Amino acid sequence: MFEELKTLQEYLEKDIHSIKQESENGTLLNAEEISNISKMIHHEITTYALARKETSSEKALKQATDSILLHINLLVTHASGTANSIGKALKLHLLESALNLVNSLQAFENEGDIDIMTGEVWEKCLVFQQLPSSNSLYVFDLLSQVIELLDDAAAEANDIIDGELPELDGLSLEESKPTDKDKEFIKNSQVLVKTSILVLKKAKAVLKSKDEEYILRADNILDLANKFSEKADDLISSLYLPIDYEDELIFESINGLESHCIELLDILSQENSEWVQMCRAQLGKVKSKLEK
Repeated sequence: MFEELKTLQEYLEKDIHSIKQESENGTLLNAEEISNISKMIHHEITTYALARKETSSEKALKQATDSILLHINLLVTHASGTANSIGKALKLHLLESALNLVNSLQAFENEGDIDIMTGEVWEKCLVFQQLPSSNSLYVFDLLSQVIELLDDAAAEANDIIDGELPELDGLSLEESKPTDKDKEFIKNSQVLVKTSILVLKKAKAVLKSKDEEYILRADNILDLANKFSEKADDLISSLYLPIDYEDELIFESINGLESHCIELLDILSQENSEWVQMCRAQLGKVKSKLEK
């Protein structure tokens, strides 16, 4: 089984690399069929694990191996073919999930705790059993995840100002108190994060008003959305006291968030030009305050 899995692994890695280089139109996703295939693998890996424990059960081991290979091939075919639901975004999600599953299956080649390895495969199968039933639901779920991450970042900024930081072995993570300059800078950074949240929520609302065909072409919005969380996380991490105002990461994060907001506003400008102008003005004000 493991030579075949190695071939699948190499195929998936190449496919993932090629998809990352280009954006393409999508076709419909059969989430139910993909879920059913993964349920079969979930069941078969249990049979396989039991056969591995019972060395006399060569026939059961062979049958389980053949079934797993059959269904993992079917799953990979769906992930790399018809499952290209919103172009690049969902296809990458499926391919990377399939690669994770193949890697977990390969772990059985090594001597180890079979029960633990079985559990890992079950976990990887659950990804496919929880797929959204439509393109729209997948897009909205992705945007909601990014918005939630940015909400957490904004809340973390408050904790830094208020001194409500975690303790490690009874020691405070930070001993210094924020100066007035620190507080002002942190608050303005928080405004930038909250403005990013506002723009992302507007993008989500616009997509909700569109049909499936429009959402199939939403890769540019999703690509941008995924960049927000990294920049927000970098910015908040740079605000822990004492703040190093010479740290390039701070201003790289600020510039990155502003740039992503402007790109997303450009996409949304045809939907509500007045609202977009208001957001642009807000970005300009907070950026000038942070650069002082």
